Amino acid sequence: MLPETRRPNSTNADRSPLYLLFAIFLIAVVLRVWAITVPLNVDEISWLRRGATFVRELLAADLDSTYERHHPGVTNMWLTGWAMALNCTLQQAFPQWFGLPEPFTDFEKCLRYEYYSISWFVLPRLVQALVTAATMVGITVLLRRLFGNAIALLSIGLLLFEPFFLGYQRFLSTDALMINFAALSVFWGLLYLRLPPDTTPIGLPRSPQKLTWLLASGMSMGLATAGKITILFVLPGFVAALIAIEMGWAKASFAPRGWQQRSLEIALWTVALVATVVLLWPMLWVEPWETLQRLYEDLVDESARGHFFFLGETTDEVGLLFYPLAMLYRLSPLFQVGLVAGILRLAVPKWRKQTPYVPELTILLGLSASMLAVFSVFSNKLDRYPLPTYPWLVVVAAVGWWAIAQSLKPLKSAKVFIPGLLAVQAAMLLPYAPDYVTYYNPLFGGLSAAEDIFTIGQGEGLERAAWWLNQQPQAERTRVASWYRTVFRAYFRGEVVKIDRSRDTDTAPEWTQTNRVVLYVNQVQREVPSPDMVNYFRRQTPLHTVNLQGIEYAWIYPGPVPTPTDLERSIFLNRPLGNNTVLLGTEALPEAIAPGQTLEISVFWQFPAQPPPNPTIQLTFGDVRETKPLLGGFWFPRQIAPNSILRDVRVLQIPETLSPGRHPLTLTLIENGRPVGSPVILGEIEVTR
Repeated sequence: MLPETRRPNSTNADRSPLYLLFAIFLIAVVLRVWAITVPLNVDEISWLRRGATFVRELLAADLDSTYERHHPGVTNMWLTGWAMALNCTLQQAFPQWFGLPEPFTDFEKCLRYEYYSISWFVLPRLVQALVTAATMVGITVLLRRLFGNAIALLSIGLLLFEPFFLGYQRFLSTDALMINFAALSVFWGLLYLRLPPDTTPIGLPRSPQKLTWLLASGMSMGLATAGKITILFVLPGFVAALIAIEMGWAKASFAPRGWQQRSLEIALWTVALVATVVLLWPMLWVEPWETLQRLYEDLVDESARGHFFFLGETTDEVGLLFYPLAMLYRLSPLFQVGLVAGILRLAVPKWRKQTPYVPELTILLGLSASMLAVFSVFSNKLDRYPLPTYPWLVVVAAVGWWAIAQSLKPLKSAKVFIPGLLAVQAAMLLPYAPDYVTYYNPLFGGLSAAEDIFTIGQGEGLERAAWWLNQQPQAERTRVASWYRTVFRAYFRGEVVKIDRSRDTDTAPEWTQTNRVVLYVNQVQREVPSPDMVNYFRRQTPLHTVNLQGIEYAWIYPGPVPTPTDLERSIFLNRPLGNNTVLLGTEALPEAIAPGQTLEISVFWQFPAQPPPNPTIQLTFGDVRETKPLLGGFWFPRQIAPNSILRDVRVLQIPETLSPGRHPLTLTLIENGRPVGSPVILGEIEVTR
């Protein structure tokens, strides 16, 4: 048995020092509220709106409208909903803080408001930070009862500074509360299972404290389930653990109690879980069976969502390799080294005999394997889905690191080793603050390698694109199309429209009527809404590029509708071509270009009346000729207002064989397959060697 890891007496353990618990709480809060306004995850906007809707329906006693999503996210909606109610109270005194010209005087209208600036997220995030920090303290107390001081401190310390885990602890999605309450449930459950079989004649524990642990485990799992129902994928692992215990697999830690008593315990635990979910979700009070049926149908639809980027290509099925790679890239090196060491301690018979808590650690590994195995069955796979296993696996990692420490004389002292290891973990976290979700294990190439493997980006970086545009002239009057519009809108002062995934062939995409277009990294990876649209912009030179961890995350391009500043910088031509079509001007052309480079041409068109239906533009430069539809084919002339001005951008690839010297760049408008008027010489450019 490792030194300083004696099995603690779970019923009579000394209380954890209050100063230590306060320090853990304070660190957890600071990590969650530091730079509280960035980044913004795309799911947070939806959950803020759903929380407000949930509370609004509660206040109106419209209980059969409290179904918002299949998650079902009820735990989150209670928290964010009442935080939004407080926001609606505060906005009456501080409307400018919330980005409102005038405060809402009607409370219900405020709860219906959905155009959130980032200020609306501060209070809900602060409330969640306090709740999740409190659960981290609770996890520490339980871990100390289960595994002693050293393992508990190592576990909670590694977890506090685990980058990807911390990133999702900060988001108002369903994950943070579900993960933490599930961890409490499992650790309370292990404490209860470790108790000797001291029961009343009807099978209940004689000690009220012991019964409390069983019920607390069930209630915590109920809170987790009400947040995100997929946590129930851990149940196969629970069942396997109980069967193994009753077969006498781990008598030293978990005494068999017989299936009669075990069945009563399972029933009590299940009742506590179900009662918690029902108590939290008013929809189940009025329409229980309809709610469960709707929940099932929505979960089936969600499980086959598809359209992922994985291993360099877009696919609807990422396969069984996804979660092993996700764990490889998302876990920190210290977590991974400790986890491998802990697993080896359990796997090698000689080391296993010297390792404490083997049954407990085996159960934690089994629960983690259970979740990952069930998740692997479904085609909808995301790198955040294994997050519930982190609090369980980190205990195995802590045991692994403690074994390493005890094998090295200078590190045997807990006062030296634990602070040292956690300082290293914290130092590795700092470069990613506050964009912790950009973390990918640097031992395997980090984000630059992950970019070719996983779908990258969940909204982080868009705030930087918005900040840049806010600094440009007339930002308030600028119309921008952005992927993850609601994230971008939370930071931008002007108007924001969406880049719609669906293509309505009868209506012009909204981005064709904007001054700027913002593309996002996972949009480009998956080529949505269409490869043609993405390629039309990606060939252009962006006005600004957002970089995170050395990787390009967002690109700002000129939109089809020029701003007044754009026109002021243009070369004025005002050349009528054809019916109701005027070549208004171009941006300045380069003086020279080399073979192999690309030539980017921005042309401004004006349409005094309804333009022709299908114009194409032919550009000629030396022996290079390109003929393509206006605006890349995204052209709806009947929706263009009189005297509208549009920008069309073309990119010519200059071949290596083009002869040196000055060549004219000419433009020809083609309607119905025929040139209209004479070619227009836009200028001459020197081809160099």
